[in-house]
Amino acid sequence: MFFYYNKDQTDLSKTKIGDNLGRDILSTVAPNAILITTEDSATFNTWYVHYVLGVRKDVNIFIPVNVIDPYFAPEREKVKSSQRQLKDPHQIEVETFKLVKKKKRIYSNQPVNFDKDFVWIPRGIVYELMYRKDIPSREVYLKDSAAIWKNLHAPTRKNLLLAERNLTITSISTIYSNGLLQTGDFFIDAYNDVPTGLTYYKKAIDVDDENAGAYEKTSYANFLMTKNCDQTEKDLRNAIFFSDTPSTSKREYANLFYLYKLCDKKERANELKKEYFDVFHESFDSIFEKKPPKGQSASQLKK
Repeated sequence: MFFYYNKDQTDLSKTKIGDNLGRDILSTVAPNAILITTEDSATFNTWYVHYVLGVRKDVNIFIPVNVIDPYFAPEREKVKSSQRQLKDPHQIEVETFKLVKKKKRIYSNQPVNFDKDFVWIPRGIVYELMYRKDIPSREVYLKDSAAIWKNLHAPTRKNLLLAERNLTITSISTIYSNGLLQTGDFFIDAYNDVPTGLTYYKKAIDVDDENAGAYEKTSYANFLMTKNCDQTEKDLRNAIFFSDTPSTSKREYANLFYLYKLCDKKERANELKKEYFDVFHESFDSIFEKKPPKGQSASQLKK
């Protein structure tokens, strides 16, 4: 009986979502490049299609916790021996990456803060490490991004098979959605291209309609372009509804509060304070009115 009722929820024989993720991660990496992988879904699926299915054998996969490091360890030793004045581990890593980059292009599925001279450029659902001075023109990046996303297999959350609707697999939709968000961010941050950024934010919602960050960023870009208070409020309400942590939810409440102030909706702002207290049992004023939240938010729309 249990088998009969749970078969459709556990039968993964027809799903290719993991294989597609691994292939898509590898597909935009340059020939003979280094790919740094983190997080289980990205790492294990990439390993499988690379090592078992033989996809993109030219790519050198590296994980930061790898004991055997044939790519960075030798260059790191060169830095230590040639630049003995360097004592800061972070600066040693920066110099190591510079040496490695002379030989191979470097990608990662999860970029981290690195160095002011470098930037991680979104390439679909991976990111390429580039010197800031080498950022491509908007026209080139626009063309490249469109071509990349056209060939990816982004699984929309609402169309997942029943067996794919578990926490591990549904997160794959979020990976693609976040890739679209990062692409949108790059258009805004690097080229001040808010319309194209908004287009990618909306695509992120199409892929994962439960991604709180997608609604937050859509609200920000949409307000910059249209000053549409009602639509921005709707997006922020969705961001609150789908927030998965209290800190994120609090930030969205703050964003909504600032929106009400910008749109001269004092009564709604006062109602929101009461709602916030009912949810979190703490004063709204003491936290947000004195110290606005960090990060991209509706409060930035005052600029």
